[in-house]
Amino acid sequence: MKTSKTNYIRPNDVTIYFIFFVVALSLYLILIGEHREFLNKIWNDLPATRKTNIHRFPFFAIFAFMVLNGVIASLLSNYLGQVKYIKLHPTFIEIRTAFLHKIPKLKITEVSITEKDKKLLQIAFNKRKYIYPIHHPDEDTVNKIKDYFYLQKPDRITQDDKEMTVTKTYKVKNMGQ
Repeated sequence: MKTSKTNYIRPNDVTIYFIFFVVALSLYLILIGEHREFLNKIWNDLPATRKTNIHRFPFFAIFAFMVLNGVIASLLSNYLGQVKYIKLHPTFIEIRTAFLHKIPKLKITEVSITEKDKKLLQIAFNKRKYIYPIHHPDEDTVNKIKDYFYLQKPDRITQDDKEMTVTKTYKVKNMGQ
């Protein structure tokens, strides 16, 4: 089962990107701090600029760094989270991204499907501690997952008026529990 627009986000991605951001910001500030005189010389050699000593240049340059880092993090999350396939085995669900993820079928307690304007936004597998969301699934994938878990009627329907989304939550009745 191939899905092209589907993205899978692991629960610890936010922590990984935060650590990446802090390390990259530290290296950036060290480089800017070491080459401050060189940057002052370049600034003062530009036409139509006043001859000033820029002590606060690293702090002005942080905004550009944050935008660049955000672009890199979003591209990295899209590349690492791109779902290549989803296989439904009798005992587990196999999700292949840049890594292989196996979610045991018996550990899944709920399946949530979020829609906005009759378009699928997300399907999530809820375990006891974690939620495994798959963003922008296609209809075929959702129908196969519904058949896999024998989901007919939602147990709970939640409507978010602020984001204009409808979330249908199905309780999974695992045969082995």
